[in-house]
Parts: sequence; C-alpha cells; structure tokens
Amino acid sequence: MRAVSASTPGAAAGARERPLLQALGIFSGVAIAVGGTIGTGIFRTPGPVAAQLGDARLIQALWIFGGLVFLCGAMTYAELGSRRPRSGGLFTFIREAYGPGPGFVYGSLFAGVTAPATAAALGVVFGEYVVRLGGGEAGSVPLFAAGAITILALTNYVGLRWGAGVQNVLTIVKVAGLVALVGIAFLHSAAPGAGAPLESSNRVSAGLLVAFAIAFQSVIWAFDGFSDPLKVGEEIEHPRRNLPRSLIGGTAVIAVVYLLVNAAFLWAVPLATMAGSTLPAADAATRLLGRAGDPLITGLALVAILGTLNESLLANPRIAYAMARDGLAPSVLRSVNVGGTPTAALLLNAALALVFALSGTFEDLQAVVAFALMLGEVAATGALFVFRRRRRALADATHYRVPGYPVVPALFLLVNLGVAASLILVSPRQALVGLVVIAVAALAYALLRTRLAAGGGAAEPRH
Repeated sequence: MRAVSASTPGAAAGARERPLLQALGIFSGVAIAVGGTIGTGIFRTPGPVAAQLGDARLIQALWIFGGLVFLCGAMTYAELGSRRPRSGGLFTFIREAYGPGPGFVYGSLFAGVTAPATAAALGVVFGEYVVRLGGGEAGSVPLFAAGAITILALTNYVGLRWGAGVQNVLTIVKVAGLVALVGIAFLHSAAPGAGAPLESSNRVSAGLLVAFAIAFQSVIWAFDGFSDPLKVGEEIEHPRRNLPRSLIGGTAVIAVVYLLVNAAFLWAVPLATMAGSTLPAADAATRLLGRAGDPLITGLALVAILGTLNESLLANPRIAYAMARDGLAPSVLRSVNVGGTPTAALLLNAALALVFALSGTFEDLQAVVAFALMLGEVAATGALFVFRRRRRALADATHYRVPGYPVVPALFLLVNLGVAASLILVSPRQALVGLVVIAVAALAYALLRTRLAAGGGAAEPRH
C-alpha cells in the first residue's frame, strides 16, 4: 500500500498532514461503482417507467438505451480519470478545465447539497423499508435514517480499508440477491397478462418521445453513482490502468443487472400491476415466493440501500477534501487520519446529511440531487473536449483514450443537456432551487476569491 502526497505549498501544517492511502484494488473500484449505484433505483423506478411507457418492449429499450448512454459516460470519464487520477471526482476536471471559480461553484454545490442530500435520501428510504418490515411507526423513519447514517459514517471514519471492506461485502450480497431473484423468476411461469401493453391514453396524448424522456429521468436516478470511482481516483492502485477498468466494468455490470431484473419483473408481474406499484420488486417476490416474498425482498432492499449509503459516505467527502487541498475550502477539510479517511470532510458530509434527513422528504431531496447531477455531468463531460484541444500536441500513451471520440462523449453530453433542459421544464421550481444554490456559490466565490487565492494550491499526487 502506498501513500499519496497531499501536501499544500505554503500551508503551515503541510508538513504534518497525512496523505491519502493508495489501498483500493480493482475489485473495490468496481464495488464502489456497482454498490454505489444499485440501491433504491431498481426497486422503485420500474413502476413509474411502466406507467409512462406502458409497453414491455419500450421499457426494455429504454433500459438498453440507458445502459449504452452510461457506458459512453463511463468511457468518457475513464479518459478524464486516467488523465487526472486524483481523488475529488468531477470537481477535479471542472476546476482544471474552467478555472477555480467554476470549480468552487460545483464543489460547493456538491459538498453542500448533492452529497449530503444523497446520503439523507438513502437514509430516509432505509427507514421506510425498516418500517415496512414492522420495525416501527412511520414517524420513526427519520430516526432510522439518522441511525444508519451515523453508524456507517463512524465505520468509514475508522479508515479507508474498513469502509471498502464493508462496501465489498454489501455489494456481493446485493448483486447475488438480485441474480437469485432473476433466476427464481424465470423458473416460474409468466404471470397472466405479463408483457401485454397497457391502454394508456396519457402516453399517447403526451407523445412517445415526451413519455420516453420523462421515464428516462428515472433511469438516470437508477444509474446515479456509476462514476463514483473517480472520487477515490488516486486511492486506487495503478489508477491509470485500474480506474478505467473500474468505471467501464462497473457500469457494464450495472447495466446487465438492470436489464435482467427488469426482464424478471416484466415476466413475473402483469404490466398493469407494475405500472400502479410503488415497489414492483415486492410484487414480483410475493408472486414468486408467496408470503415470504415481501419480507425477503425488503431485506434485500435494505442491504442494497446500506451499500449505496456506505459508498456515499466513503466517496463523497473526497470532494470537500479536494477543494481544501486546492485552496478552495477551509484547510481543516484536508485533514486525513491514520486510516486514510478525510475526517473533517466526512464529518461535514454526515452532519449535513443528518439535517436533511431529519427535516426534509425523499422526493424533494431526489429532485435536488437529480438536477445538480445533470449540471455536473454536463460540465465535466465538456471538460474532455477542453483537455483534448488544450493538449492536442501532447499525446500521452500512458492514459486511456475514449474510443469513438468525439461521438461517444458528445452523445453523453447531448443526452445530459436534454435531460437537464427537461428537468427545468417539468420541475421549474426545483430547478430554480438548484440555480439559486449555484448563484449563491458564485457570489461566495467572488467575495472570498482573494482569501482563497492566498491559501495556495496543492501539489500533484504521486502515482
């Protein structure tokens, strides 16, 4: 295991700062992508997707399209990560491509809203599933959420290896459970009416493309997390080689699992039932396993959500850490303990997540996260075009290069632009909240720019 330098020239405490640890193998990298993505989405989104599209062929086509789009995204980010194997995720690319101002805006938005909102949303859903198992009243959901966030935050506080170990185990269990559910489904006969198209006047009147675009927002939520290996980029062993493998391999696993699970749901549950269900996974399990199906699928969902929540608390604090290392956040946030955890950044993320979980609702948090995610994807994907033009004469055979450039990254960029625009049209108030946060962050940077510039920049990590 190697240490990665995180010193900052001119910082008084620079000599005493501990480095991040390069302790993650390729399996852990894939587990971060898969475990951080397969959570609430696949258990909840098939219902809204079925309601919008009303046809099994269209539903599967949507998930295939989503898988291809996010594979394009994974290949795009693989080149970005290979060029810049630093922990900090999309913040690193945005800062270098567009300057410290946009980097500060994105990093502040992510660290202050997106990261804790993600953890809070996952905690709230965890609480909902505990209540579904009979673990308490509906009013206790925020308390269960707070408990899960606190326990996993403390686990990750101990060190990177602890957090990664928990992540590996939870990812194996959740994927194995979903594969088992798929196998059981196809051993049973199809449900009566399975796959029969719905008579959906809403879908026809709204138009197929509009319905497809609305349903695709649910797919985006389900794929949220596929790029998370970037957040721990310099902590992956041999990152120029293993980071692209983690991103592309992880995204491929996610896409295949989603296709299989949706095929199993469409086989086991009549489409009309799925379209009206908030939890089609439970409907499928109940038909396949009888009365034992509901508690079993709820238990599997709990494992899946815990895995995603753990990954969120493991990876997301690296953005605040990277900002501090680059002189764009208070220096205390670059503190790292002996286990390789950026402790102050983790505590900040967990504290904000607790506030959101105890005061907000899952739906509002999901909307804020989705819009912020799209803005980040657009800016970071565009960074690849900036880097390619800026370094056209500096060909580097040591890093991964996305095949099909510029078509592959352009497809991912155009899809994200389209979805961001649709989010503004469909949910203007929620989008406005995101824009207000961006404006506040930009104003804060303008006011703090001189002080931040005096803090100095960070040294490059050693690889």
